[in-house]
Amino acid sequence: MNNADYYDQCQEILTDATSRLGFPLGDDKICEISSLITEAMGGNYRCFHNFEHLLMFKDQEDPIITIAGLFHDLVYIQVDRKIPFNLTVYLAPLIQERIDGLYIKSRQNKKDKYLEIILKIFGLNIDDNLSNFRGHNEFLSALCTAQILDNSLPLTVIVRIVTIIELTIPFRQLENNISISQQLEKRLSKVNQQFQLGLKNDEIILTIIQGVKLANLDVSGFASTNVKDFINNTWLLLPETNHILNDQYHYLIKDCCIALIKTTKFIQCLFPENIFHCYHDYPSSDAYESLINRSKYNLNIAQYYFAYHIIGLSILQAFISRFTFSLPLSFFFPHKSNSSKNNSSFIDYIIPVNKKNLIPNSVEDIVSNLISAEFQPSFFPYSDLGNFVILIFNYLTLKDSLIFIDKCLLFFEEEICQDDFLNLFPSPLIKIIEDAIAQHLAEVRSHFVL
Repeated sequence: MNNADYYDQCQEILTDATSRLGFPLGDDKICEISSLITEAMGGNYRCFHNFEHLLMFKDQEDPIITIAGLFHDLVYIQVDRKIPFNLTVYLAPLIQERIDGLYIKSRQNKKDKYLEIILKIFGLNIDDNLSNFRGHNEFLSALCTAQILDNSLPLTVIVRIVTIIELTIPFRQLENNISISQQLEKRLSKVNQQFQLGLKNDEIILTIIQGVKLANLDVSGFASTNVKDFINNTWLLLPETNHILNDQYHYLIKDCCIALIKTTKFIQCLFPENIFHCYHDYPSSDAYESLINRSKYNLNIAQYYFAYHIIGLSILQAFISRFTFSLPLSFFFPHKSNSSKNNSSFIDYIIPVNKKNLIPNSVEDIVSNLISAEFQPSFFPYSDLGNFVILIFNYLTLKDSLIFIDKCLLFFEEEICQDDFLNLFPSPLIKIIEDAIAQHLAEVRSHFVL
């Protein structure tokens, strides 16, 4: 779908949700909001956090969850590398940029009726450095949301929406054994008293439950019943914060390795209990346990899957380092969209080896099948690269793969020289790769000889 289709869908979703909420908006307001949302979600670098991501919230029985879902990713500075231009009108009076980050202005030209409320909901203060706050994107999105919806929805509804958005701040740890949702409940209760919002205790509890529903749905891919979907989402996330990967013909093997190492290290540090929320028996204990167990499984499989990619590409980089800084990945693996006969692939010169005998549906078998699979993102030449990574898989155990990630990191930090790094691996594997590189270079050179 194109932006026009997303714009139409956004209008339909907003019209339906606000009507079901009991506060239908006029056509002009629906058009204005839909334009802001689709433009913000259509940034050049948004591969995962785009409008397609928002569509998972459209069929919620609770319309306030749908509305909060549409707004929760309006601002994503790490991805967009900026605040979308059409949103600056809402943030410029409240936020200022300094050398070391974004700050909440200590002096406002005019008092904003939502700022103090949202600051307290998010546990922030005037003059805080937002760049040091994990939830700065959600906070800025909430500020925009409140002002966009001002005079269209009651204050109490807007406060509940921004509270729901707060819970989408991901990967937070418990503080003093108090859950994130319980902490938010306390802050909302204080805001309710201080600003005399008139929310009943049941409404406060319901708001936090709604936030838990949205937050868990937002990260539901971690607990996908198909690990391939989780891997695919991870590939989509990579170019959002590693913009060089969007230039599929020119990004370097080194760029790719470093991006994959950062991602894999992040995966290894995640605890499912810090991904999903549970509050007032929602979700049920069985459903919550299922989310935790599935995400543990997916994270475990993913770390092996990406480890083999890191190792294979790091070995290539080590050979390249003997004669140049790095080379584009496309030099070794022409992109599948390029059908030129002169574009030979490095994999053409890899000597086939006997595959491992794997127990069906074992972790090794699943990792092997994933390496051979193709995925949605277009910035990787999957078919040829997968065949190369399978070669690495056939020589190294799962346990070895995790050990070698740290060795790869040391290599890129120049703590290990390329020769010492290559000597860590089985010599038959290195010999196969070295010979294939030599033949591939000779083939490439032949196209430039008159």
